[in-house]
Amino acid sequence: MEFAYSKVFDSTIDSIIKSCSDPLLYEDYVQRLKENKEWNTKRKVKTFSVGLKIDFRSLEYIWSQATIKRIIFRGKNNPKHLLISYDAVS
Repeated sequence: MEFAYSKVFDSTIDSIIKSCSDPLLYEDYVQRLKENKEWNTKRKVKTFSVGLKIDFRSLEYIWSQATIKRIIFRGKNNPKHLLISYDAVS
């Protein structure tokens, strides 16, 4: 199963929380959304380089640590393909 973002699902949750009688619940919800967005932004790789250790998900949805061995760029700092090597698991 692959994650797929759903605006309908998010808007339904938003409506349910807004309709609650506790206004603090909605404020907490909005704060958590903001914190989650900030966390995702910090975790995103901005610059790729040979030798960089990354978390990689295989087609079987298994997460492993890998090392970037080669980068083919589409433009300046815009990687098109990454050649990676899975790191040995001890």
